[in-house]
Amino acid sequence: MAVQDTGPGIAPDHLERIFEQFYQGKPTAAGRSESKGIGHGLYICKQIVEKHNGRIWA
Repeated sequence: MAVQDTGPGIAPDHLERIFEQFYQGKPTAAGRSESKGIGHGLYICKQIVEKHNGRIWA
């Protein structure tokens, strides 16, 4: 199975950490996080995929 996201994207300097639990990215110049989540979504996805012997990457 393959899934592709066509959203606004993730800054390259954030890619190595996006699967960490609670990681939300760095605040923008306006002081807000680039993400509106709580940092669970991609972490949970990675756990599920790996339990099924799959791979997930960005």
